[in-house]
Amino acid sequence: MEYEQWLFTKHTLLGCFKDALAPHLGEYEATVFCERFLLTLQENRYLTRTPGLHLLPRVDRCDWECVRLVQEITEKMNRKRVYCGERLAEQLLTKVRALMRGPNKIVSDLLREESTLPHELLEQWKSRLSEEPQDIKVEPANGYVRVGLFETPPEGVGRIAMLLRRFTQEDVICMLLRYDALGVGSYQWGDSQEFHRCMYEDFGVRHEGFASPLNSRFLNYVQEADARFCSLFQETDGVFGSVGDFFDVDFDKLPGGWSINPPFIERLMNATVDKILKALDKKPQNDTPLYFMVCFPHWPDNEGWIKLNESKHTLDRRHYKKRSYVLEKAYGNKILPYCPLSHFVLGQLPKNLKKPVSHLHEVMMQTYEMFKHQLE
Repeated sequence: MEYEQWLFTKHTLLGCFKDALAPHLGEYEATVFCERFLLTLQENRYLTRTPGLHLLPRVDRCDWECVRLVQEITEKMNRKRVYCGERLAEQLLTKVRALMRGPNKIVSDLLREESTLPHELLEQWKSRLSEEPQDIKVEPANGYVRVGLFETPPEGVGRIAMLLRRFTQEDVICMLLRYDALGVGSYQWGDSQEFHRCMYEDFGVRHEGFASPLNSRFLNYVQEADARFCSLFQETDGVFGSVGDFFDVDFDKLPGGWSINPPFIERLMNATVDKILKALDKKPQNDTPLYFMVCFPHWPDNEGWIKLNESKHTLDRRHYKKRSYVLEKAYGNKILPYCPLSHFVLGQLPKNLKKPVSHLHEVMMQTYEMFKHQLE
């Protein structure tokens, strides 16, 4: 029930973002702005939430997030030479703040007011919000899960079948609902499985800085207890190996190699670099290695990117043009992204490595050559 309420809230907010922004920026950019705002809300640890699955972020204060949203929309529209961005963003926030009033209030408001959603659809949603939870159907061998409005996407059956073999159905279902409710597709992208296998086997990397049970590469094939990942939602992800929020990690307790691929949101990217460089600055040169394999968009004007590129701790840097490398979506589907990419290696590597750092680049290119024809 909580999932369906949040799903309706998200659906309504996405419609509001598209109505306000799509005529000027296109549907894709409008969706990105909506997903980025929802992700920012989830990352704010000072916002109180409901118990249970924590799907509904009942916001006490989201002033900072709202101000930031207005700034980002205005900046984007100014670059497109649309100079009504601030006014449109403020109008949009009127709808966004409805999130704090709860989904049933949103339904009531939309039924009374003129809405772009069909009246029949709103009535259907209002009826669903008062229903009892539907039966749960799980087929572990087929990787199939259905809970109310949620159903396993076709591309996810392999990954979910693996999770159902290794973990309880209840844990898997709670996690699936949590991430489907958030719905930030591109923020689940990451380096390919082949690249992560190279990091694990050839460079001893055991930790992922930004992941989830749906896209943790090490979880896909590593059974050992020494492989861990950081994620937003430890209440649902802990059983899968999550150690919690990356920004809470103590590298003294979790040294070694880290794969770092944050969401491509500048504030998060800058904070990630600051945490990494602070840890490397204070770490004494001893027999306990601490090193990071960092994946960033190739944004040379970004503060975090500049710090990585110029840091004394940087051992290797590689830059890739758009569609010249392979990434994977949450469930493992490979893609050739349109965003240029940068890879940095920083820190103190183990002394017994058998491969040079340049081997990472070789694997990146080998993976591209292996899959480029079927992905183009």
